[in-house]
Amino acid sequence: MSSRRSASVKRSLGRFFAGLAGRLEHSSRAAALLSVLLLVMVLFAPLPFASVLPRDLAILEMLALAAAALAISRVLRPEDWRRLRLPAALILGLAAWGLLQSLPWPGFLVRLLSPQAYQSWTAGAALAGVAEPPAFLPPSLAPGESRAAALQLAAIGAAFLAAGAAGAERPGRRLLLLAFLAGALGQVLLGAEGFLTRSGRIWGRMVAGDGSRLRGTFVNSDHFAMYAGLAALLATGWLWWALRRVLRERAFAEAIWLVGLPLLLFLIFFAAVAFSGSRAGLVALILGLLAQGALLAFHYRRWQIFGVAAAALALGLGGVALFGWQRGFVRFQETSGYEVTLNERLVAYRSSLGLVGDYFATGSGLGTFGHAFPKVQPASLEATWEHAHSDLLELIVTGGLPAWPLLLAGLYLFGRRFYAVAHQGRRSEDRALGMAICGCFIFVAAFSLVDFGLTVPANGFTVAILFGLAAGAGTGAIPARQRSGLTVFLPRGASAEPVSR
Repeated sequence: MSSRRSASVKRSLGRFFAGLAGRLEHSSRAAALLSVLLLVMVLFAPLPFASVLPRDLAILEMLALAAAALAISRVLRPEDWRRLRLPAALILGLAAWGLLQSLPWPGFLVRLLSPQAYQSWTAGAALAGVAEPPAFLPPSLAPGESRAAALQLAAIGAAFLAAGAAGAERPGRRLLLLAFLAGALGQVLLGAEGFLTRSGRIWGRMVAGDGSRLRGTFVNSDHFAMYAGLAALLATGWLWWALRRVLRERAFAEAIWLVGLPLLLFLIFFAAVAFSGSRAGLVALILGLLAQGALLAFHYRRWQIFGVAAAALALGLGGVALFGWQRGFVRFQETSGYEVTLNERLVAYRSSLGLVGDYFATGSGLGTFGHAFPKVQPASLEATWEHAHSDLLELIVTGGLPAWPLLLAGLYLFGRRFYAVAHQGRRSEDRALGMAICGCFIFVAAFSLVDFGLTVPANGFTVAILFGLAAGAGTGAIPARQRSGLTVFLPRGASAEPVSR
């Protein structure tokens, strides 16, 4: 019995990874190189302190731009381009606006559209001993910062486009998704020693932050929570696909590894979010799980399936309790009513809203929140605030009026695309990915309301690649040329005619 079960498991593993092996052996060199570039990005992004240093960010940007150039010139097909062009155009449009903010405008136009920016430049000219400000001024308070933010956004858009091209077929998606989950697991293992010993060291160096919270190789534990939360929600998509396959094909002999592996990963990543101490991350993760359950219930028209989300949540909480309930939820236990209503972040939010009116038309310039906030920073906030602790609020302040339609259109287009893949994906695997990314979409949106995780390069590029993989998945009927992949694995010299199912 054990030998037959072992043979069955080997055959299942072979089928699961066969598509990946066939892609690497028979795809064009351009497609293989594109997969390698994205694979390096996925694995590298979180390792050097989440790529927050300029050198590491520059490496990611160069890889993303090279991958996009390769995808556009050699890999991207017309049908893929139709699926990806509008979402990619929104990201690149925001990058173009950031670049435009950094360029000189006629002084009278800046004075008309952004009086606060004009006053800042006038005051700077007076301090420099210049009687009159230059005739041409940028609306950005720090043009260099805006150009850097624009370049980073352009690279993120390039990573999204390249991932959509590489993930148009199942093997490319599998390779990159498995690489991300492996990298996320590595982050948990790398951070476990420092978390258990409270050493506060990353790669042997003492770094700022709370060493008693799990953070992998991220300096900020809240930013690690966003990364781990994405992995947890992807694991639930894998888990749903595995359960569906086991039940439909009655593959109960394979259930241990088919279901057990994604279940174990989900428990690990859920516990990682809890042990990071990120309250926003845990709440956003719960919202993402509930959104996945509601999506499945709506798709199958059976609201009992919503219990799957409740079961997953219960499993996650049980996993945290298994490793240490008190340590996993200590920050929730220590949160008082005063901290919830009047903590520093809420004071900063209220103060930041005053900047929306000051820079409503043109924004203060992408990447310049730290230059604009001192104008409204109250005396009770003593620290330097480089970010608004809310990605969405910071975008509105720094991007101004043009950022509003880009933001709303992005939420609509990305949400519509992921919803279409979840309901109309060509295969169950595609629909499971769509369901998982819909949960990630809700998770990122909720997290971004109260934190600035997307400004960290590791998270920004990872989200772009994951979203690109889902957006690149096809919907509708499977084309005739894709209905059988068995011909790829026929012996040399065999017939190349499609094999019917």
